[in-house]
Amino acid sequence: MGSIRATAVLMVILFITGVEIAYPYGVSRSIEPVMSAPAIEPLKLEIPGISGEYFPLKKLFKKLREFLSGRESRGEGHALPAEVVNTKPAPWEKHEAKEAEELESSIAELEKALEELDIEMIKAEKVKLLLIDERIRAEFNATEAKLRRLAAEGRVSQEKLKRLEEVRQNYSASMEELLLEIEDVEKAGSREELKQRAAKAKRKLKELRREKKERFLGTELPHRSVYREARQLTLGESLLPGYTYSLVNVSSANLSSLPTPADLNATPEVIITPEIESLAEMLSHDPVAMYEYVRNRFDYQPYYGSLKGSQLTLWEKAGNDFDLASLLIALYRSAGIPARYAYGTVEVPVEWAMNVTGISDPVTAANAFASGGVPATLLISGGRPSSLLIEHVWVEAYLPYGSYRGKIKGEGGYQWVPLDPSFKWYRYHEPAINLTKAMGFNATEFISIIMNQSTINESGYYITSVNQSFIREYMENLTNSTYAYLAERNLTSLTLNELLGYREIIPERLGVLPNSLPYRVIEKKAEFSELPDELRHKIKFEVYQVSSSLLGSLPASSPDFSVTLSMPELAGKRITLSYIPATQDDAAIIEEYGGITNVPAYLVEMTPVLRVEGEAVAIGNPVTIGETQQFVMEFMAPGGERDRVVNDVTVGAYYAVGLDLGNVPARLIENRHAELKTWSNLLNVSGYTDDRVLGEMLYTTALAYFFELDVCNDILSRTSGVFLLRQPSEAIVALDMAVGYLFWSPYDLDIAGLNIDVDRNVYTALSKSGNSEEARSFILTSGNLGSALEHGIFEQLYSVPSVSAVKILQVASEQGVPIYSINASNVDAILPRLQVSQEVRDAVRNAVVQGREVIIPERNIQYYNWTGIGYIVLDPETGAGAYMISGGLAGGSWAIIMKCFKEIYEFVASVIREEIYTLQSIVTYLIEIIKSKTSILEKGAAGLLFILILRNARALALVLKPAIEIGIAALTWDLLLVLVLFMTIITVLYIFYSLIIKKPAFTSCRALSRQ
Repeated sequence: MGSIRATAVLMVILFITGVEIAYPYGVSRSIEPVMSAPAIEPLKLEIPGISGEYFPLKKLFKKLREFLSGRESRGEGHALPAEVVNTKPAPWEKHEAKEAEELESSIAELEKALEELDIEMIKAEKVKLLLIDERIRAEFNATEAKLRRLAAEGRVSQEKLKRLEEVRQNYSASMEELLLEIEDVEKAGSREELKQRAAKAKRKLKELRREKKERFLGTELPHRSVYREARQLTLGESLLPGYTYSLVNVSSANLSSLPTPADLNATPEVIITPEIESLAEMLSHDPVAMYEYVRNRFDYQPYYGSLKGSQLTLWEKAGNDFDLASLLIALYRSAGIPARYAYGTVEVPVEWAMNVTGISDPVTAANAFASGGVPATLLISGGRPSSLLIEHVWVEAYLPYGSYRGKIKGEGGYQWVPLDPSFKWYRYHEPAINLTKAMGFNATEFISIIMNQSTINESGYYITSVNQSFIREYMENLTNSTYAYLAERNLTSLTLNELLGYREIIPERLGVLPNSLPYRVIEKKAEFSELPDELRHKIKFEVYQVSSSLLGSLPASSPDFSVTLSMPELAGKRITLSYIPATQDDAAIIEEYGGITNVPAYLVEMTPVLRVEGEAVAIGNPVTIGETQQFVMEFMAPGGERDRVVNDVTVGAYYAVGLDLGNVPARLIENRHAELKTWSNLLNVSGYTDDRVLGEMLYTTALAYFFELDVCNDILSRTSGVFLLRQPSEAIVALDMAVGYLFWSPYDLDIAGLNIDVDRNVYTALSKSGNSEEARSFILTSGNLGSALEHGIFEQLYSVPSVSAVKILQVASEQGVPIYSINASNVDAILPRLQVSQEVRDAVRNAVVQGREVIIPERNIQYYNWTGIGYIVLDPETGAGAYMISGGLAGGSWAIIMKCFKEIYEFVASVIREEIYTLQSIVTYLIEIIKSKTSILEKGAAGLLFILILRNARALALVLKPAIEIGIAALTWDLLLVLVLFMTIITVLYIFYSLIIKKPAFTSCRALSRQ
């Protein structure tokens, strides 16, 4: 096999095997994801004739449909039997707005029949369309009767009747056009005439159908590492400091000003919470103790600008100079000590930059600061890097500075004292053992066996049927042998830090405040009681109306609303986008029909509302339920850098935005879980869509995703020798809606389950040794892990089978579906083979045109009752990627669509409240299912979900508690070993791929690849 094809095949193998490595099941030694403590065992329900990790509800759904309809499913390509044509719905079958779904399905079948020129099937679909049309018109009449009653009662206005008539006329015109086109096809006299008329009918179908478009990726991929050029330092006239200092004499202080009330106030950064007040009190309000607490316990991170604020910095135990200054100022102000920011250009030794980043090369260390956005200039002396000029923030506190240098309050004269809690040095500790040697992992052997056991098509650039059982067994054996190796040497008591190596802050405990700043101030630019807005990270939130057409979704030129908030204001807070009834008419119709999933969607308008911690900060204009809007988040960094993230959202769905501003701290999730439990206790089932409950559940899910990913990335970066700095990132978790359309008009909504869209997952990743391939391998591996978690987080928290891009690759491999690696050299040959929508093919070509590679199965994959495609877009140079699933999501989704949401929600809420073990609660839940206004099919599905959750209720009730409370340090040895093991294996595989197989001169590996 040629080197290009070998590389493509190996890349596919690594992503498929990475699924198992990142999210393993069933391995003997406690291989659970980080959050699942206590362990959630894989579900093993034994049903006659059916068994597996999850009960395959799709099979049950099919059987139930056949039973309820009283007939077996019709085979393709046959005319409808007369008895079916004359069949009327059974009297007990309540209308549940299935007409739109059936209309869309029939049109899709008609399109297929036109493509195949199957005249009998075309006639059969025409009969189906006539039956569906009869039912839709009956529904219009029933809706009209109901609206007239509501209008007579004074509950709705005549405007709703006008809207009904408008939609009815549009529908009638579209259906008439469609039927005329079909009749025209039926009249074709020859094969050639049939072909021409069928082509004309297909064009008409395209005009009439409304399809969701795939996302076209822009210049930046969602998962990536950023590398920035250093911003130019600006030197000007220096301010007279509020102090003068020298290494010899600090008594010649020259105050620039006296304290003002603003030097004691709270600000968006200086958040004086009860927790900060308690900490200040614990430290006896001692200025020295508070300074040394922040200086000696909190990590320094080289990014620029105010990002986290004092409270999130306290929880994360890390921050840059801005955020650590904010925390120290918050402690001082809570103790009644005036404090403020000082900002200027300082000169630091290049050795310090290397020390705080752990990077051995001084140029790369300086680049770490520049990539974090810090204005920096590397100075050269004697031909070698000597120091670094950076723009920097420190603290000035108004303190007694006599003989005791701030130790005793009130002793000596008061003056402004310069303090920098961010400047510190680290001591590094090497790993206790060589883990790679302990593992005994042979990458060549491992890859050789996988390739020999897989189906590889050399000429077709594809691979499939990768042996997952072998991978699981191999990993289990490797885990056990590594554990035995360590046990024999009495090393099983090692902590994670000892196993991986770690660093610690070299503490400074002078007992008094330092007599100077630890670096030379080149220029002091400003002093602030509150940081100016231009030094803050911000997000602009916008919602746009969208008009849908054959050209795709076209957003309006101006937004419905636009609001800009600073990151410190948002740090650690729940952000949600939801919809409320636009008018009293809309509220009355929703009430009459019993919820938005029951209303004729075209009748009701809702208004988008952006909330922060439940408080509305922006409200948009009315729009019809089921329509699409654009939700835009623009990330704005100090210095002018902007990144625009665009999402399509469905009117009526519920969205929560989770931010990761460095790493999601365990304390934050613990607090959010307590919040969720409190409101679940206070609200009954009628409040299930309350932002404090539904919004909190979605938000906590986003936090849990980032929490796990941050833990994995920390381990991976340490084993890979990579300096890692997370840039502000976000994920949206949604309770999504599936919309049924009558041609172009929204007709009905169904709950489509939960999904996650991680469309900004950004880092700065630099090799500590200067080997750029290590950083690239880290980004590739981290992307694979992140994609696995996009389905894994739902399976852990909700015990619901879910999909992600890498999950789809795995399922495709298991089903024997070819998986292609597409690039510029083979796109024209492979693209025609893909049995996916034209939108996906266009997205693939668009990616390849931009120099990217795409890994994609040959056709759509069905997993439970989710059907679609999953694919990966990669930048081969940097490792950046987009891990996409159908619908334009860079994330994951439930693979089971449930519609008894209200009852399911109440049951999950009872699990959170730990009430599930009472017989009364179980009986109550079952009664609610039976009483719900849903079909027998949906009641049966909800009952099955009840069984699934009940089997794991205790684990679900605790899933957001123990792993968070104990933190990483207290995780079991087995889990730590396995995490390290799997991260190391992936890293070794990618390095092996990049440094060995990719080299043409390495003949033995090329020979191995040809086998």
